[in-house]
Amino acid sequence: MVVDYLSNPYFESVNNVFIQSNDISLRQIDNYFPTQSDVGVSNNEDLFNGDFFKVFNAEWQSALKERTAKVGDVVMGRSFTQTLEKHLKDMERFKSYALGVKTLNQVYKSPDIQTLLKMSGYKAIFQQILNQAINPNAVPEMKQRQERCRVYLKSVIGEV
Repeated sequence: MVVDYLSNPYFESVNNVFIQSNDISLRQIDNYFPTQSDVGVSNNEDLFNGDFFKVFNAEWQSALKERTAKVGDVVMGRSFTQTLEKHLKDMERFKSYALGVKTLNQVYKSPDIQTLLKMSGYKAIFQQILNQAINPNAVPEMKQRQERCRVYLKSVIGEV
């Protein structure tokens, strides 16, 4: 029953968003159930060059396009329900962010916006804020920096 749901109606809902954001359809897999593979994710160059749409799509690559585990080790130790819950959470996040991220990326790359950010001196911080909001798990160092900053602020001004 769960496999049928993931293979048909749920696949269609994810695929519809994928088509709208990438102009291509996902390959449907009969009797699909997600596995979790450790394939390593982000390309720091894309992240820091402001191509957050590319990083956003790469973050979902294994759950979307590569829907059969061929690369990377399958993560063991997770239960059926943990794997299912993570997959549903990830796909719902993808569905809610994909179209907005695509639009935001197009606006961000416009020459006028690039000039404004460059002239104001806010380009680097703007990129970092967008990347952190859109791709919070893309670079582990960002999470570590954020945690160190939180601990520091807590020690200086109290509870944050």
